[in-house]
Amino acid sequence: MTDEEAARPELGTSTMTAPPSLPINGEGGKMYGRGVRGENSLKHSAQLMRVKPTLTEHILWQQLRRKQLDGFKFRRQHGIGCYIVDFYCARLKLIVEIDGKTHAAPEQIQKDKIRTAYFHSNGYKIARYSNAEVYNNLPELLRSLKQKLEQLTLAEASSPSHGGVRGGGH
Repeated sequence: MTDEEAARPELGTSTMTAPPSLPINGEGGKMYGRGVRGENSLKHSAQLMRVKPTLTEHILWQQLRRKQLDGFKFRRQHGIGCYIVDFYCARLKLIVEIDGKTHAAPEQIQKDKIRTAYFHSNGYKIARYSNAEVYNNLPELLRSLKQKLEQLTLAEASSPSHGGVRGGGH
């Protein structure tokens, strides 16, 4: 084996890294990226997360699946950029995140700020709820989420790109 061959990683084992301003982190700081052959470990990780959801994700998914919430279609464990979000409504670019206790740790708070900034800079809206809200007050969480969906639907209908009225002109 030549020095060049020894220095070269096996196909499919290396991952690309993102610039410091855009870390490749999912829930709990897991690293995701694309392999040399184009294998998408982010997609694979999302598939695994759909198979083994947290209890709170499972509970909320039972309320969101099959367009049960005012007819809106949600995806679960959906990849956006280099992140996996808990739930996503593509029609309104709405991300729904369920945060556990780990999100209170200072390191995770900083990661969440970077993640949130990335989503906002790309036109996504975020609704965050805690595990406790899912467990202890699911009806109120769903009411809050319905209200958010209604607000976004009204904003979408009034935007110039969707044929809505522009400004307050007569």
